[in-house]
Order: sequence, then structure tokens, then C-alpha cells
Amino acid sequence: MNKFLMKTIFVALILSLAVPFLCFAGKTVPLSPINGKDTQLIISGKEKTYYMLSKDNPIKIKLEGPAKLEMITRLVMKRDNSAEGIYSIKVTEENKIVKLYSTTTSKSDASFKSINFIPGKSRKFSIDVPTGIHMYEFSLDAKDFSMAALKFGVNSKNKKNRSSEVDLQPLIYDKVVTAVIKEKLITYYTSSNQKNVQIRVVGPTKLQIIGRLNFDSAMKGKQKYSVSVWENDSRIVMKPLTTTKSLGITYQDMMDVVPGKPDKINLDIPAGEHIYKFKLEETAAHSIAFKFSIPKKDLNNEE
Repeated sequence: MNKFLMKTIFVALILSLAVPFLCFAGKTVPLSPINGKDTQLIISGKEKTYYMLSKDNPIKIKLEGPAKLEMITRLVMKRDNSAEGIYSIKVTEENKIVKLYSTTTSKSDASFKSINFIPGKSRKFSIDVPTGIHMYEFSLDAKDFSMAALKFGVNSKNKKNRSSEVDLQPLIYDKVVTAVIKEKLITYYTSSNQKNVQIRVVGPTKLQIIGRLNFDSAMKGKQKYSVSVWENDSRIVMKPLTTTKSLGITYQDMMDVVPGKPDKINLDIPAGEHIYKFKLEETAAHSIAFKFSIPKKDLNNEE
């Protein structure tokens, strides 16, 4: 065996042993647990690897921080289950509770490749991992269910590669909804005729608004609508927009509407504190879902 081939094998071996500790900056990458039987799910025609968590067999993950550990969970449901499933995932380190995530779900359109059960709709939570090496243990608490399927990912918190944007939560909104986009769960805030979204921003900064018009069963094809932005009693922007239904995207919490394709609005915010109200106008739609963000550096405006 020549020296080049031996060196290649040696490097590959080192990398394979190091997988539990690898954090790829700026990108979430899959992470395999120390234990836990893997299983394949068929989601939108593609195979995804999950790990089975049972009440009797906790799953252990070892990784190095600082990082963000992200988990997608799916309750394992019998085919004759008709009601919602209620369950909790408890995360501990050295017998101390790091996170207790409780949620509800129902049967999804996904399927298991080799077992005769139905995966619940995906739910997602995350843990901020501090500096150093950590061993986390995941356990399941569910009265009427014995298993869940988990998928793990890790994202580095290297300062040079952190996201340059940070999300803002509005002061007032109608509902919080979660959009499921290729297994990613993204939080939006709805504005309706009954309750407009209001958000506080401290400038100078640039506010990015992403809006998804919510289509009901009577709305077909392209839809025109407008978003107006108000400060006190003055309208500062009126933005006409056009959109169509998004394909393959749903809300977990609002099944009677279909999200529209996203439209983006950017606002230059002057210095000082501002409270803006966002109104949906000139449309048959009853609501719109918003997501707000500003450059992370501008959080210093609060000081």
C-alpha cells in the first residue's frame, strides 16, 4: 500500500471518529447519537434518517459547544390513532434538566419505511450549547404512546459566521403560526381585520418584513393585495403586492388556510423608538402572516 493511500485512509478514519464533535460554521448539519436505532422516514418522496426514542431507552448525544443543537421530533402513532398525541421530550445533563419540551401533534402524511406505524407531524425545538464538551440524554414522556422518532442537527456558534439578522417579535398580533417548509419550522405572526400586527423598532436600522397572504378555500389563482404601514395615525407606506399559493407549505396551527408565496418589504427606520402598525388592505383574504428581522448589529440601538 503506497504512502498516499495510507494517509488518505488515516484522515478519513480520524474524521469519522470525530463526527459527534464536528460543528460546521453557519450551516446546520446532521448529528448522529451515541445510541438509538436509526429508522427511515419517507417524507415528500424522500428518505430521511431519524432515531427511535422509547420510554425505556433514552438517546444520548455528545457534542462540543458553543453551538445550537436542533431537534425535529415525530411521535410514533398507531394507524388507528385518531386523536391528537400529547408528549414531552426531557433533556438532561448529569441528571439536571436542561430542557423540557412539551407539545401536541397529529398524524402526518409521512410514513415509516419498515415499521407499521404513522409518524406524527414534525415538531422542532433547540438548545443553546455552552462552550465545552457536553453529553445530553433525551427521554420520552407520553401517557398513551411509547415511542418517538428524533432527528438531530448542529449549527456552530462561531462569531465570525453567526447570522447577520435577528428576528423581532411583535408587541401585538392576532395569532402565532408555524410554517412547515422542507421540515424546517418557521414562526410567523398573523395580522387580521380584527387585530393588526404592531411592532417596536429602535433605529436607525433597516426592518425586513416577509409576508405570506393566507388563502382560504374561495381564493383562486393570483391575488392582489396591499400592506400599509402606520406610525401613530399617519400612513408612511402603502405597498401593492401580488402572490399565489405556495406549494408544499402548510401551517401547523392553522389548517383552514394555505400560505401564499412570500413577499418582502424593506423599511429604512430613522433614529429613535418607533411603533409601527401593519394593515392588510385591498384583498379578499382575511389575514396575512408576517416575519420581521433587523441586522444583529443594530440591537445595540437599545443601549
